[in-house]
Order: sequence, then C-alpha cells, then structure tokens
Amino acid sequence: MDEIKKLFVIFCLMGGCGGGETEKETKIIERPVPKPPDTSKPGDDIVTFEDIAPVLKANCALSGCHAGASFLANERAFASSNSKQRVGNGSMPPKYSPKYDQWGRDEKEAVLQFFDGQ
Repeated sequence: MDEIKKLFVIFCLMGGCGGGETEKETKIIERPVPKPPDTSKPGDDIVTFEDIAPVLKANCALSGCHAGASFLANERAFASSNSKQRVGNGSMPPKYSPKYDQWGRDEKEAVLQFFDGQ
C-alpha cells in the first residue's frame, strides 16, 4: 500500500510540473470592427415643414409676435417668406420675444435646414 502512495505522489508531482513544457505567450490579434450598414434612405435628412411647424407654433405664433401670421400657415407661404434671412442673421427671434430664451441652436438649425431642402 505504501508503494501505491509513493507512485501516486510521484505521478502527481510529474503532472503538476506540466510535463516539462514552458508557458506559451498568447498573442491577441486585433481586428477592425466592421461599420454597420447605412440604412438611411435618400431624403431622410430633409427637414419638412411638418418637422418645424411645432417649433414655429411654440416660438413664433405668439401674441405680440406672429400670432395669426399668414406666412406661418403653410409650407409654401413660409418658404417664400424672408424667415431664412431673418433667422440666419439672428434678427429673429428678437430679444424682446417672450420665447427668446427658449429659442436655441437646434431650433435655428432646424428652420435653416428646412430652407436648405427647398
């Protein structure tokens, strides 16, 4: 029985040393992550009058400003107005407008993008 224990211990020691092999270095191969396919369609980035109508209603069609103004009524009227120039040069909305502080870069860009799509 002692002979079996000795053989078992020797066997475990030989196996625990890894059989004389040294550790191998693992190399990590970096591969570029593929870009997802572009699923946008032509015209997806066009800003329509329907897109900006809520902005116009909330910021322009106000009492003391352009409430009831015909150029805010539809796309054709708005597109033929001088709003692109006025918004672009910063004269609209004026500082005295009740919503001046809420008129940000996003709103301005959306209105100007509408005109770019015309």
